[in-house]
Amino acid sequence: MQVDKIILTLRYSKELLDGAWKSIEVGAEAVPSEDRPWQEQQKELYAELAKQLKALFSGGNSGPPGGPGGRVG
Repeated sequence: MQVDKIILTLRYSKELLDGAWKSIEVGAEAVPSEDRPWQEQQKELYAELAKQLKALFSGGNSGPPGGPGGRVG
């Protein structure tokens, strides 16, 4: 099997105190290098996207950084 593209999409949703929901979705596409197994590269890409999601929802922000209701810095 030859893998020529890795595509990941992660979504995180959270219920707010007023019963509304907020959610964010991030995705990435990568071309795997031939010197390492694609599964290893997929894990790294997944970890990076998960880290981005956590950063967007941490610190009590009410929105994504730079977006409506969001904090930058």
